[in-house]
Amino acid sequence: MKKLIVLCSVCLFTLATFAYDPNGKVLKAFSETFKSAKNVKWQEYSDYYSVSF
Repeated sequence: MKKLIVLCSVCLFTLATFAYDPNGKVLKAFSETFKSAKNVKWQEYSDYYSVSF
């Protein structure tokens, strides 16, 4: 369970760091990776996007 939490945290950090424009590819990859994500919220910052769920 700890490995899953760490993996999800790393994925979220990576998405938040490198997803400057959550275009179709990013949204598709997110939805395929986290199929059961609920209450998905994207936040836009000055130079990156962050997603929480």
